[in-house]
Amino acid sequence: DGKSNEEIQAIMDERLAQAIIDLILPAHVSTPDPGLSYIVVYAVYNGRGSGNYSMSFMYNEESQKFEKISDPVSVQ
Repeated sequence: DGKSNEEIQAIMDERLAQAIIDLILPAHVSTPDPGLSYIVVYAVYNGRGSGNYSMSFMYNEESQKFEKISDPVSVQ
C-alpha cells in the first residue's frame, strides 16, 4: 500500500532476481564458471511493458553463489 509503480517494479525485479539466483541458475548450471556471464531472458506480459527482458549474473567463487550484475534490460 502506498507504493509508486516504480517502487513496486523494483520490488518485483529484486524478487525475480533472487528466484533466479536461488532456483533457476543452480538447477540449470551444474558446474558454474566464475569467468562467464550468465544471461537469463524472460517474458513480461504486464508491468513495465510487455516483451522480453534479460538480467545478467556471475558466479562468485568465494560465496559460492550467483550474483546479479545487471538490472533488467529490454531485449528485442
